Amino acid sequence: MAARATQRIKATDIRKKLREQNCRCSLTGDELTPDNLTADHGIPVSRGGAHEMENIFLVTATANAAKGTLLLPEFVALCRKVVAHADATQPPIATAVAEAESLSREWLS
Repeated sequence: MAARATQRIKATDIRKKLREQNCRCSLTGDELTPDNLTADHGIPVSRGGAHEMENIFLVTATANAAKGTLLLPEFVALCRKVVAHADATQPPIATAVAEAESLSREWLS
């Protein structure tokens, strides 16, 4: 199998993409900083995606690790499944916070 030519990604390309994304993770909307910024291949290279700027999205390292080699629709479906399971098996966050605040008031009284 012949090796595919890869495009060299330049720092200027990354800065341009960062501006286009308003310094926000394309997966979570979180602010991107030098400490959390990584590049994600929309179509993973391991699944035939190209190492080109058109296939690069800037994301947080945490989001990139969670996405792994999934395609975006697969990742979104997985996230929805996780949330549905968490909602069905655990009390919603608002309920948990209210219960914790109630206990704190009782202990402080």
